[in-house]
Amino acid sequence: MWETLEEADGLTREEAYERVLDAAYAEADQRWWDLPAGQSFALDWDDEFDDGESEARSRAAVDSASAYQLVGRLQNIRSSESRRSRTIADSLDLLRAAQRLASWAAARQAVLIADVFDHINAIDGTALGKPGEGGTSPDLSFTMAAEEIAPLLRVPGRAAQRMLGEALRLREDLPGTLEALDDGTISPTQAQVIVEESQCIPAETTAGFEDTVLETAGALTRPKLVRRCRQLREKLHPESIIERKARSMKDRRVAVEPEQDGMAWLSAYLPAEQAHGIFNRVDAAARSLQGPDEARTLSQLRADVFADVLTHTCAGDPKKGTGFRGVGATVFVTVPVMTLLGHTRADWQNPSAARGAEFDESAAVDLPASGAEAVAQSGEGAAPDLEGCENGYLNGHGPIDPETARNLAAHAPSFTRILVHPETGAVLSVGRDRYRPPKHLQDWVRTKSPTCIHPGCNRSSWSCEIDHLIPWAHGGQTSLTNLGPRCKRHHMMKTEGLWSIGQDASGTPNVTSLGGETYVEPPELPPPF
Repeated sequence: MWETLEEADGLTREEAYERVLDAAYAEADQRWWDLPAGQSFALDWDDEFDDGESEARSRAAVDSASAYQLVGRLQNIRSSESRRSRTIADSLDLLRAAQRLASWAAARQAVLIADVFDHINAIDGTALGKPGEGGTSPDLSFTMAAEEIAPLLRVPGRAAQRMLGEALRLREDLPGTLEALDDGTISPTQAQVIVEESQCIPAETTAGFEDTVLETAGALTRPKLVRRCRQLREKLHPESIIERKARSMKDRRVAVEPEQDGMAWLSAYLPAEQAHGIFNRVDAAARSLQGPDEARTLSQLRADVFADVLTHTCAGDPKKGTGFRGVGATVFVTVPVMTLLGHTRADWQNPSAARGAEFDESAAVDLPASGAEAVAQSGEGAAPDLEGCENGYLNGHGPIDPETARNLAAHAPSFTRILVHPETGAVLSVGRDRYRPPKHLQDWVRTKSPTCIHPGCNRSSWSCEIDHLIPWAHGGQTSLTNLGPRCKRHHMMKTEGLWSIGQDASGTPNVTSLGGETYVEPPELPPPF
């Protein structure tokens, strides 16, 4: 065959080989999507093609397919018939197709997110410029566009701002990256790295940075791509690393992220030398505790040292939780009255088995002090066996085990006594007939709703303002059902009419955005769960 092509067209053997491959790729493009869903992108081959060439042809079919063709190939892969008929080659081909489709969708999402900003900007008439330019806060258009996106995509407000910033940068400053994402030659993760690492690079060097990075980005893992981008960024950036570090220092922070099973992550954004210094000190202390009689792993020892240093005192009173210049740790924990008494659910469902558990509004709780504050359902008594007791609730986290809840309550320096029914969680006594809610009512509102009640907002209720859902001037009452925590930003948006507050036919509050989307936040379960 090669000789015939060479003689007919005057081609070299290599040129003839390329022509045959091109014809094979064209055939694959025309035929692979007509096969049953779940079957390999590769077709039967002439014996002149080896396995490597078959793989190349299969990859070419994926890389050249349209999004609609990719969807057609992927739509039935969950069927049992498709799973039984697939080989590992089929699954790998389809996985490659799914990744390419995800890139295509991410590019389209970025374009639409940027469009939302354009529409919001046209509504309020505020000129944006670039988000965060000159170290200033994002303007109203950027903020409102992010607020429009957050509840729609079910992401926190900060994540929506990040997505909007990335979308605008892709559209305006990194068109090559957006095109590569649309073509599927890079993944959404790789595109995000390029956006992040190109920040603050002068406009005149951004294009060169992008072109150089895209040459190899599609073949690199995230860590390797980050390393390559940072090396190139250092060469192109006009500011010294000292100047950039001084600016980045303004963003230092500590954050906590709840996890399952009563655990959480605590992270800090710090100067690199401080972060490594802290870790090295914790590591050295943990290693010093290792020994033949120590059952804890090194990771567990590091965690214990870290917690001990931050929760115990330095020249303070451990009984009062003071130290570090007299600052004590404060957490809020809700404890079911029956757990505080040591009774199980079966006990309070059988009153004769829970003697002394009657609700007495005058009952006092006098407990020793420590570094925690409890929001407790009132009661008295104790029982050592906590098996079967109801869980407690740690504000900002969620359910915690009964023993931890009782220990926190037992060392609380003060109590906010809120009487609730042990089965329904309904409040028995907090009402006040006045505009400004008393402190213990505010505490219960914040305990009932652990975050800002605006859709998509995850700001802790303890840093929020207490808002009348139906305004006081419009007949709204200062009651538990008409109060909710709302952060300053979303309180302002409500007050200024940027988002409208209403109710559905059943009386459930809802909010409507500038774009006309209406959201109803699912009510929080009464703590403890």
